[in-house]
Parts: sequence; structure tokens; C-alpha cells
Amino acid sequence: MLGKFKLLMALTCLIFNSTVAGAAIDKSADAAIREQAKTYEAAFARGDAKAIADLWTEQGTLVDPRGDIRVGRAEIAQTYVEHFKGMAFRTLDIQIKSLESPVPGTVIERGVTTLLDDKKQPIFSAPYTAVHQLTNGRWLISQVVESAPAAARTSLGDLQWLVGQWQSGDGVMTMTNNLIGNGKLLLTTFEKSGGAAGSSESDFMVTAENAKTGRLTSSLFDSKGGTGQGVWHRLPDGSWAFQWHRSTGTGAAVSATHLMAPVDGNGFKWRTTGRTVNREHLADIPETLVTRKK
Repeated sequence: MLGKFKLLMALTCLIFNSTVAGAAIDKSADAAIREQAKTYEAAFARGDAKAIADLWTEQGTLVDPRGDIRVGRAEIAQTYVEHFKGMAFRTLDIQIKSLESPVPGTVIERGVTTLLDDKKQPIFSAPYTAVHQLTNGRWLISQVVESAPAAARTSLGDLQWLVGQWQSGDGVMTMTNNLIGNGKLLLTTFEKSGGAAGSSESDFMVTAENAKTGRLTSSLFDSKGGTGQGVWHRLPDGSWAFQWHRSTGTGAAVSATHLMAPVDGNGFKWRTTGRTVNREHLADIPETLVTRKK
């Protein structure tokens, strides 16, 4: 752990010093690093963790927004393997904001990554800083420091508008939200009807603020023994994306993203996209209007 702390301090010094002594880079380096960004985007879209890790040097490092450090291609690849599990959207847009060279053979890249939904609309954006080293004639990443997504911090109060009872336009689903635990938790109950022989089922979800990440996260429980996790993202237009994944009671891996756009205090548009079962993609569920019952 001490070794990783020293590594982080050395990286911080290198990045800080580059703001003082940065210089323009030559055209070949500029072209190579921009092409590398396209390679990263393509590998991200495929969910190819190894191809992404291969863009790093052998002992390259990745520092996530929490300050956790991964060292070496194997650790970095495993990080992306975990990241891709249950991930509904894999379209990433990389915008390079600046490239400068503090010393020969080293380039500091600063930019913003944006995760896009299936309609190419932004879910969230996050700044990053990358250090590239010229290694055996090839530009490779030696360090990346990721920052928390811009405007990503959310609180339970941001979901206050959901408190109450709601019903889908087709009348099949009723959703009830109540604050519990001294207002620190949001308990959601989904009642679904219209199944085989008129059966019904109930699913539950508990949402809370994650103090470490500054995001709203949810734990999911369904009536057939399934459990899962989800993360809420507030989109630039004021709507919400709830990205979740779970394991069913039979062991299947299921994921999707619910997109919710408030219309007024008594209704919101609901659409489900990015649906997968055991990584097989399913059709989207069309938009419906969910209205408040009380």
C-alpha cells in the first residue's frame, strides 16, 4: 500500500509540473495519441477489457475517482472486466482537451469522457488526465487519473419528486416510494399484475446516498429470489437514468437502464433500454407515461 501511495504522489508531481513546463507536441505524437483514443473507444464498445489494458505500459497505473490504484495490465484489465458486468451502455466518447510535453518522450493528455445512451445522448461526463510514454517506438499510457463525473453528486432529496404512488399507463405496474430510516433511505415497491393466470408479483428496492462516491445507489430484491445493484445518474436535461444489473433466482444475469423524464409533479415518461439477459440483447420497452395516484 505504501508503494502505491508513493506512486500516486510521484504521478501527482509529474502532472502538476506539466502545467508549468508544458510544451507543444509534434504532429506524429499528436496523431498517435488521438488514434489511441479511437482504439480505446472501439474496445470499450466491444467490452474488450484486455484490448484496453494493452494500451498501458507493462506497469502502467490507473487511479479511479476514489483514489484506488491499479498497477499493471492484469489489474487494469480485471478492473474493466468488473466494470463491464451488467453495463447496459458501452458507447464512450473521448474528447481530448489538451496535449503537452513536459519532457521529451512524455505527453500529458487532459480530456473528458462521456458515456452515451442508445440514442447517443449523454448519461454523464467525467474529466481525466493521462500520461503517455514513448516505449519502443510506440506511445503507451503509463498513468491515468480519473475524476468524479461532472455534476455527478446527488442526494436522496433529488428523488423527492418520486415519493408517493405511481401507475404505468397500461395499468400493469404500480410503484410506491416512501422515505424510511429517518429520511435516509428510499423504499420502492413494484407491484406487477397481468401475469400467468392473473398472477401478481412484488419487487423491492432500497436507495441511499453513497458518501464515498457521491452517487445514489440502490439494492434490488425481487419476489423470486433475485438480487442486484443499481446506480442513478442525473442527466443534463433534468431527467434520470437508473442503470442496474441483477442475478435472478435461477442464476441468470439481467441488466437494463430505465430512463425517467419528469413531465410535471404528477407524471413522468418512462422508457427501458439496454436490456440484456446473459449478455443477449433484448428489444427496448417503449416509452409510457407513469402518473401519480397519490
